[in-house]
Amino acid sequence: TLSESNRLIVKPIEEVKFMRVHTSLRQYNEIQVSGNLTLGTKVYTNEYIIELGVNSTSREYGLRLGDADWNESDGIYLYVNSSNSRMYLERYYPRYNVTSDVRSIPIDTNKPIKLDFFFDYSSLEIFVNDGSAVFSSRNYPDDYQRYVTLFARYEGVAHIKYIHNWELEFSY
Repeated sequence: TLSESNRLIVKPIEEVKFMRVHTSLRQYNEIQVSGNLTLGTKVYTNEYIIELGVNSTSREYGLRLGDADWNESDGIYLYVNSSNSRMYLERYYPRYNVTSDVRSIPIDTNKPIKLDFFFDYSSLEIFVNDGSAVFSSRNYPDDYQRYVTLFARYEGVAHIKYIHNWELEFSY
């Protein structure tokens, strides 16, 4: 699909909605996060829909897929840097020679940011603002690194309008 400004829009296929089998008990509306908030444990095949609000005051805020206690830096980080108005996807898995894989897009931090994440055992897809940008990546987590954590780094808070989570069931 093309937007009014002739930019490509990529959205998840509608059939994904039929793969949702369990809704998480942790559904959030209008929260402020300073530090870390674990959203999911043992995440294998899940979808998260998250809207980041405009009242975030932290310099960096976003999501991490990694270990529960942040003892290791291995993992995937998706975050907004409010000082340069960019969203970053970083992967760091040194045992697989992935030590500097960073991608970014410009993002308007004066508007809500909608994220639609899909995780499975070895990949992820992230649709930003209804498909105006998409990140696709491989991931390499061990079982103990399958925690999804919302974070606000440095000072300030991340304002989250809502978070919804589903387990997905694939049929082949």
